[in-house]
Amino acid sequence: MVLSAENNRGWIFLVNRFHFGYEEFMSQAVSLRSRQQLHMARMLMQMIEPAQANLQRQALEEAVVFHLYGGLQHFLQELNELYAAGASAQQLSAEHLAQALKAQGRAAPAVNELMVFSADEHSWYSLLSVKYHQISQVDTATEQMIVATSSPALTSEQLAGCLQSVDLYIQRAREGLREY
Repeated sequence: MVLSAENNRGWIFLVNRFHFGYEEFMSQAVSLRSRQQLHMARMLMQMIEPAQANLQRQALEEAVVFHLYGGLQHFLQELNELYAAGASAQQLSAEHLAQALKAQGRAAPAVNELMVFSADEHSWYSLLSVKYHQISQVDTATEQMIVATSSPALTSEQLAGCLQSVDLYIQRAREGLREY
């Protein structure tokens, strides 16, 4: 048998499927991605304070928001897979995940906690969601300039608080999932 890149990928997949089980392997990949997103947000946070130019600070702050929100989305995907909720990965949110679980007659404490945060407009979850949607809902260059100048920025302290809250939430939820 000739070894090729295609053959190697197939063998690696079979070994991983045998060793971890496909579902566990995929869940670990999503879990890894959420940890990577949070790590990148931490690294970017360290770069904000020394940034001199306002545009540079804004770019770093927006990058932190994207990585925090992305990490949270990957964690929701992890919960979706773990609970086999069947929520659409295209429109995954705490609300969609809660609805999918409710339709199955089930609930998940981590999702319920996010729903509480989403109901509080001053929570880290609401601040992060609002800011993410503000900076990602831009259609044209003109609107981009308007949003960039009128969109209220999260302060470095608020961003640091969001980072810490997302990190603690995911850690607490994963500890609870170990009991599940």
